[in-house]
Amino acid sequence: MWNQTDWSSKYTIHSSPSLEVTSATDSTISAILLGYAVDPKTPTESNQDVLDRLTKNCSSKEELFEFVQQLSGRYVLVYKNETEQIVLPDACALRPVFYGTIDSTPVVTSNLRLALDWLDVAHSMSPEVREFCSKTETMIGTATRDERFSRVLANHYLDHKKLESKRIPYGLPLLGGDSPIQQASTLLRGTLEALNNRYDLTIWVSGGLDSRMLIAASRPIRDDVRYVVFDRPEVPDYDTTIPKRLASDLGLSVDVIETNNISTDFREALNEVFLMPRTNSTLRNVQYHFNQGTQEDSVIATGVGAEIFESFYGHPFENQSTRLLLRLSSLPNTTYSRNQIKGWLRDSQPFAKNAGIDLLDLYYWEQKMSTWGARAAQEIDLAAEFCPPFSNRALTFSMLSIPKSKRSPPQYEACRLLIEELWPECLSEPINPAESLRDSLERKLKQKSRTSIPFFLLKEGLKEAQDRVS
Repeated sequence: MWNQTDWSSKYTIHSSPSLEVTSATDSTISAILLGYAVDPKTPTESNQDVLDRLTKNCSSKEELFEFVQQLSGRYVLVYKNETEQIVLPDACALRPVFYGTIDSTPVVTSNLRLALDWLDVAHSMSPEVREFCSKTETMIGTATRDERFSRVLANHYLDHKKLESKRIPYGLPLLGGDSPIQQASTLLRGTLEALNNRYDLTIWVSGGLDSRMLIAASRPIRDDVRYVVFDRPEVPDYDTTIPKRLASDLGLSVDVIETNNISTDFREALNEVFLMPRTNSTLRNVQYHFNQGTQEDSVIATGVGAEIFESFYGHPFENQSTRLLLRLSSLPNTTYSRNQIKGWLRDSQPFAKNAGIDLLDLYYWEQKMSTWGARAAQEIDLAAEFCPPFSNRALTFSMLSIPKSKRSPPQYEACRLLIEELWPECLSEPINPAESLRDSLERKLKQKSRTSIPFFLLKEGLKEAQDRVS
């Protein structure tokens, strides 16, 4: 049985009983929060506290956009004032917003499969999207796996009256006297403290950089947190050995979980939620929690979102092109993908320039997080609420304000400075060490490909050869 919340005389929100729904009204301003939002600067606040402040202080959409800059969480915010109706996803759009019309009726949803089942409408995919999806499990752009719906990307909102996605105007967060590292550390630490105040917090960890930042930020609450590392056949040995050594160094308790092959029951659960479920091996992590049964007030945090400021994509060319972005993100070159990237570039290049954001970082934020990230988050939802501590606009903007050279591999200087600010002893163990000579050579090639055209072409040629073999 679904819960119902009236938004207006025309529209009703239907939500799962397991989803937190909070509402607030102040004079002519009303807001409904689907999911959860935390303010790292006030970690003891509840959803209701946050929403009450929002409706009291945000009489315009400009004030709303400024208010949500500092919020962490995974949510869809429905906001209404005297003239506007806005539907706004969280900083990385990890609780997605899809919108369209069915029989001339506007429909907004976070899950296409459930919406179509609810409306008793058959799935309909355009030929261009079908061709693209036949070659990859990853979506790109604003179109979806159902041709009647579009997606709201990160850094965008839905103008509900016009049923049109629009970009959020750039606004630099107020850093005060703090450096970007200090600002980011305050926001990340405060986010974890706020989550721990509300929920039973589990953090997935590995030998990598993102989880190391989370461990460092969890220092004040380390005795309350459950740290989990998954041992899958394809996972490097250091992803289990390093967390165990680090736990010994820091006095943490880390559970090492051996995963099982995907079961029929779990695959059926995926089929009930997704139009086209994927078969990624990381789903074995989710299945472990799924088999434990849903735990009330239990949440899972991972490092999703940190890649935005880690200079994930790099190349030696002066200009960005549609073909280059498709190659960097390993996406098939089809009519659909080319049109989506071209449209995004037209809109995003002037925005990135005015905001002083590297275009490739913005590409990862808006395209990768809104699609791959949101899908991964919804998969975790099968077992527990997913909590992405890095999904915070002020935190992301703060880290992106640091020169790209200091955020890039292999040193990731800015991320290491963030760890030092939070808990320097977390650097006592190596991060993602090379396991073999081949591994070391591949990393050096990838590093050189960021500044050298010949090395870039060599890297891409080797990747294409491996794809043909596989």
